[in-house]
Amino acid sequence: MRALWAKLVGGAGLIGLAAGFAFWQYQEYQHEAQLARCALQRQAEALHHAIVGGIRSHRRMGRFLEVQIQAALEELVEAQDVLAVAIATTDGKRILSAGQRDYMEPLPTERGFLWQPEALVYINQFTLSPDASFRGLGGGAPWWNRNAEQAQSPANPGGPWWAAEEKRPQASGTRGGGGPKSGWGRMAWLDPPTGSELLLAAGGEFLALLALDRTGTDAAIGRAARLRFWLASVGIGLIFCTVLAGWMAFRLLQTRNQAYLLEMEARHLRDLSQAAAGLAHQTRHPLGLLRGWAQRLAQSDLQSDEARQRAQALMEECDRLTARLNQFLAFARPRDPEPQPVPLTELIRELEVLLQPDWESKHLRFRYYSPLDGVDLLEADPDMLRQALFNLLQNAIQASPEGGEVEIRLTSGHDGRCRLTVADQGPGVPEQDQPKLFTPYFTTREEGVGLGLAIVRRIATAHGWQVGYQRRPEGGSVFWIAGLRRCQ
Repeated sequence: MRALWAKLVGGAGLIGLAAGFAFWQYQEYQHEAQLARCALQRQAEALHHAIVGGIRSHRRMGRFLEVQIQAALEELVEAQDVLAVAIATTDGKRILSAGQRDYMEPLPTERGFLWQPEALVYINQFTLSPDASFRGLGGGAPWWNRNAEQAQSPANPGGPWWAAEEKRPQASGTRGGGGPKSGWGRMAWLDPPTGSELLLAAGGEFLALLALDRTGTDAAIGRAARLRFWLASVGIGLIFCTVLAGWMAFRLLQTRNQAYLLEMEARHLRDLSQAAAGLAHQTRHPLGLLRGWAQRLAQSDLQSDEARQRAQALMEECDRLTARLNQFLAFARPRDPEPQPVPLTELIRELEVLLQPDWESKHLRFRYYSPLDGVDLLEADPDMLRQALFNLLQNAIQASPEGGEVEIRLTSGHDGRCRLTVADQGPGVPEQDQPKLFTPYFTTREEGVGLGLAIVRRIATAHGWQVGYQRRPEGGSVFWIAGLRRCQ
C-alpha cells in the first residue's frame, strides 16, 4: 500500500510539474500575443493622429481641401496594412473615405478597437474648431462688386479701385474678387464649396475610422504559439526523460542492492543447507531408532495398556518431529526447478486423496474451476508445484470452519500467463499480520511451524512466479500464485 501511495504521489508530482511548465509557456504565449496586438493598436493610434493633423493643416486651403484630404486618404490605403480609412460625422454619415467599403457599410459608430476576422478596426472621435477665415463662397467678392467692397472697406477708404489695385501686390493664377483678405481662391459663381468642405469648415465633433490588416499580427501570434508549443513539448519531454533517468538509476541501484542481498542470502542458505544436511543425518537416525523401539513396545503383549498408549504417543511425536525436520530441510536446501508439463487436474485429485482424512474430518467440500478453454496443463517442476499446492491446501483446510468449502481456481490472463488461487471461508488474516505472510517462522496457529508459506514463496521465486494474499469479499482468505505458463 505504501508503494502504491508513493507511485501515486510521484505520478501526481510529475504531472503537476509538467502542467506547471506548460502553463508557464502558455502565459508567455499570451504575453507575446498581447504585445503583438498592442503594437497594431499603437500603429492605428499613430495613423489616426496623422489623419487628424492632416485635416487640421489643410483646412485653410479653400477649394483644395477635399482634393488634398481625399488624395491623402487614398495614398494612405495604398500603404501596407491599411485596408480602409474614413472621416464621418458622429451619427455615422460618411464625409470622406478610401479603401475597402466592407468595413464602412454600415459605418460603425462605437468608439475604440474592434477586432474582426481579418482586420483591426479603430474608431475614435476628434474635434475641429470653426474656421473663421472660411467665407462661404470664396476668399473675396466677385469682380463686379469689387469697387463697392473696396469703397466700404475700412482698410481701403475712398479712392478708385485701380488706385487700390496699384497699391496691392499682384499674384499669379486665377483670382476672384478683391475682398478684404485679397482671396485668390475659387470663383464662387462657377464652383461653390462642397458639403464636405462646409462640414469640416464649420467644425464640431467627427469620427475617424481606420481598418488595419491583421494578417501580419496573426502570423506573429501563430509563430509565437508554435514556438511555445514546441518549447513546452521539449520541456515536458526533458522533464519526463529526467524523471525516467532518475527512476531507472534508482531501480538500477535497487536491483544491485537486491542482487547483493540475494547473493548474501544464497550464500547463507548454502551454509544453512550444509548445516541442515548434517543435522538431518544426525537427527533422523536417532529418531528412527526411537520410533522403532516405540513401535515394538506398542505392539508388545508384555506391556500394559497404559504403556502401549505412551509408546503410541512417542511414535506420533517422532513422526511430527520428522515432518518438521523435512519442512526445514525443504526450506533451507532449495534446488533449481526442472519444468515439464504438469496436468493440474490430476495433481489436485492426488492431493485431495492425500488430504482426505483432514478435509473429511471437518466435512469440507473441494471445488476446482478450470479455465474456460479447459486447458490446465502447466509448465512447472512437478514435485515443487505439488509441494506448494499441498501447503496452500493444508492451510486452507486448517483455516476453514466445519462444513465449509475450499475453492481452487485457475484463470488465464491476456499475456498467456495463468493465476492459481486457493480460497477458504475462514476468518482471514488480520490486517496487521498480512505484511508478515510468506516470511519464515511466522504463523498464526499455535501448532504451526511457519515454514509452509515461506516454502511456497521460495518455489514461486525459483520458477519466476509471484505469490500474494487478499481478503475474500464474502469472508475468508485467498492465496494466489501468478505468472504460471500453460503448455499448448
